[in-house]
Order: sequence, then structure tokens, then C-alpha cells
Amino acid sequence: HHGTNFARTLIQKNKKRSVRCVRDPIHGWKHGLLDPKDVQLREDQLLLIITRDAFSWLPKMYKDMYCFRETEADLNVTFSTFLRKPYLCYPHEKHNETETAPNIVQIRTRKYRNWLDRNNPKYFAFDAKPPFCTRLHLRYESITHDGQEATIGKMLQSYGIRKEGEFQEIVKRTGPLGPNGQVYSAETIKREAQGVLERYTLQDLQFVLDNLNLELERTLFNYTYDYVVEYMEERALRMRNNVTVPK
Repeated sequence: HHGTNFARTLIQKNKKRSVRCVRDPIHGWKHGLLDPKDVQLREDQLLLIITRDAFSWLPKMYKDMYCFRETEADLNVTFSTFLRKPYLCYPHEKHNETETAPNIVQIRTRKYRNWLDRNNPKYFAFDAKPPFCTRLHLRYESITHDGQEATIGKMLQSYGIRKEGEFQEIVKRTGPLGPNGQVYSAETIKREAQGVLERYTLQDLQFVLDNLNLELERTLFNYTYDYVVEYMEERALRMRNNVTVPK
């Protein structure tokens, strides 16, 4: 739900043939916590970590969880209950650890801190420069709004592993131009984001904000969520005035 398969396909299509693109199980389950005792990256390896805006990510997780649910009843909970219930991920064929957290928002923080915090072990260092940087952060929104070549293509080029010739895209909708050629302006992006927020109640939105590590989200991923606060204020005003959102 972060676009890892999307990014991987783009890399496969545009990398040099000598470069190997791998995922599970060489460094463990791609959605699991990384243990420095079990994972050691060589200088010629790059760990790509993709983050996504929490408010567009959570509905995707509700629709299709990575982990097995506990009972049949867990499959039928409402979105509001899903946000608040304790997070539990049982061991499975790709992951031998049981993961728990007070809720799904807090497991996000725990995993992102594990993957991206600068205080993690040296093999995660951001200090080295290409081609010896072992860890690279990419926002899902950069691919969808800035364009596939501007993000994945630029990344491959910076490491000297982009193949010659025209960059091969896989989804024409992404990038500065939308499906009908319109520009993805800041207003268009804002409108799309607010459409996602309609899925939440105001109480849900506040719950997510209260459980996110907003400082971590801002400093490491550049997610401020100011648009969420603005939307909540506008929606509360609409509710007081009983105004319907125009389609």
C-alpha cells in the first residue's frame, strides 16, 4: 500500500541489467521490523524505503491488511473500530515475529522509526553519498505527483544504474499531467486529498492525529498534515451550517 511493488516494477524496467532488484526474504519481510543482528547491508546494496501519507494509507490497510486477522469478526469491523483496535500481526510464512501495538497508527510510527531514524545503526547511515549510501527514503506522493521519471529515474541516474534510452513508465496517470492532460496543480492535489478524508469521521481524524508522531512525520518524511486540520475546520463549519460538499 506504500507503492513498493509499483516502485520495484519501475526500477526493474529502467535499471541496468547488471543490477539485481530483490525483496523478501533476503532482508526479511518488507513490512516487518529490521533487526541489526540479522540484517547487514553491503556497500553495493541500497535499501529503498517508501513512505505514504497516513490518511491515504489507512483506508488501504483497512481494505487489505498485510497480516492475518484474528477471527472472522475482525474482517467485518467498521473503519472507525479498525483504527482504534489493538494491532496484532501473527507470524506467517514471511515473518516469524508476533507484532503488537496499541493501534495501527502507532505500529506505523514504530516501523518508520526503525527503518528511517538517523539514530539507528551505521548500516542505515544517511551520511554516505551515492553509490555508497545504504538507505534511501522515497515518498509515494513524489512518484504520483512529481512523475515516475522525475523520482525513480532520477534516483537510478544518481547511482549510475539507469539504463540507456527512454524511461519506461507503467502508469500514465502519475506525474505533473493527469489522465486527461490536466496539470496536477496544488489545488488538484488538495482536492484529491480532501476526497480521501471524507472516509473518516471528525472523531477518526482527530484520533489519527493524536496517535501519530507528528514531529517524526514532519522531520523525517515531510508530512505536516496541515491540510487535515484545515479540512476538519471546514467540515465542522459545514456541519454547523448543514452545507453539502459540491461534487
